[in-house]
Amino acid sequence: MCSISGVISKKKENVFDHLMELLFDLKHRGNDSFGVSINNKTVTAKTISLLREKEIKGLSGIAHSRLEITGKQTQPLSFGNSSVVFNGQIYNFFEFSDSDSDAVFVKEFFEKELKKNSVESAVKKFMQKANGQYSIALFHKKKFFVFRDLFGIKPVWFGENDSFIAFSSEPKPLKKMNINFPLPLLPGNLLIMSEKGIEVRKVFSFDLMKKKCKTKASFLDLKKAFFDSIYLRTRNLDKAGVLFSGGIDSSLIAKTVSSVVPKTELFAVGMEDSHDIDSAVKAAEELNLKLHLRILKKDELKDYSLKSLSLLSFFDEMQLQLSVPEYAVCELAKKQGMKVIFSGQGSDEIFAGYHSYSKALSSKKNISDEIWHSILNLWSRNLYREDLISMNFSLEHRIPFLDKELICTAMKIPVKQKIFNEQDKLRKRILRKLALDLGLSESIALKPKKALQYGTGVSKHISKFF
Repeated sequence: MCSISGVISKKKENVFDHLMELLFDLKHRGNDSFGVSINNKTVTAKTISLLREKEIKGLSGIAHSRLEITGKQTQPLSFGNSSVVFNGQIYNFFEFSDSDSDAVFVKEFFEKELKKNSVESAVKKFMQKANGQYSIALFHKKKFFVFRDLFGIKPVWFGENDSFIAFSSEPKPLKKMNINFPLPLLPGNLLIMSEKGIEVRKVFSFDLMKKKCKTKASFLDLKKAFFDSIYLRTRNLDKAGVLFSGGIDSSLIAKTVSSVVPKTELFAVGMEDSHDIDSAVKAAEELNLKLHLRILKKDELKDYSLKSLSLLSFFDEMQLQLSVPEYAVCELAKKQGMKVIFSGQGSDEIFAGYHSYSKALSSKKNISDEIWHSILNLWSRNLYREDLISMNFSLEHRIPFLDKELICTAMKIPVKQKIFNEQDKLRKRILRKLALDLGLSESIALKPKKALQYGTGVSKHISKFF
């Protein structure tokens, strides 16, 4: 993963120094190379200090920092009088390109499409083709065009003040530029920025996606879609970590990832004798995978809470209780030399795992509508939080359950195969069937859900601090 950012001056000032400040504030997202493009002139370097020595001048420009995972492509990438920066992974790019880099695929796609189509049409076509997690910014015809993946896994924030219009992968660097109230770009929208101001247009309708996902799918269809999602996210990897609780979601991810990635290791945190520590140890033994444990102590939790709050930039007690174990487990994975981590995020939304779905069923609500609502709003809390925390440790977070094709296939599965009735305490029935089919024991596959903040045992302690 990486960072992208851009600045437009309203007062005819050189923006190079401001781009450098953005790169410095975002270097935790990628520290392997840095680049700036101003007036279609691009400079790159291995460090920010070396990049500063290559100053170029202009009133608007984009910047990029790179976290090297499988490719070595420096950015920004230019074509004609345009430039592009890309943060994320396009997992299926090889279906459309002979390139060995998804960043090059992004450049080539827009280089070709913009010769015959508008930016809006090109972006819409890209969203339809691309399966992955991404945020992308184009500088084209003296304007910035910025968009993100359909489910909002990778972030973009934007705003303006009297001096600048700017965007960034995180809100905090924009606040340091005195853009006091940066806004998130909503998934499915296109951000257009120029000297004239800011415009946001909706370019992708999720109604079309919902219609496509209304036909029926079988258990075998779901199984195939799940394996396809894992395959796309593990290509060319020889080492990966799994954020692990010993529950069905993380165990299913761990089992399938480890069948493809030679060195797959598990990472779990929790208070001593907590539910998740006990479950993780037992499940790791069953999977025969190396488990790294971090036992949290009471006197550490306040420090972790303050560090998490600093990243989040807002106070929400539930989000904080989720952030603390996520912060600790990412810290643990980083110390063990991981660059790529996997998690089971999204499973509870797609397969009706939350108790709220039982309540919705008892209220005669349309469960499919409830599931779509949950999926399309994941970006605003869980994905935002997890991106900030994982990227704080320069970890690329891959989320197999948020694969576009897997989600569509899962939405074709009848609701009654996910949740039997309002008294069904296990829920996620079709996923539990998949876990058993793949050889996980009943003790894992049929284990009831335990929310992270309760399973790790941190909730009751953190609630006393604030």
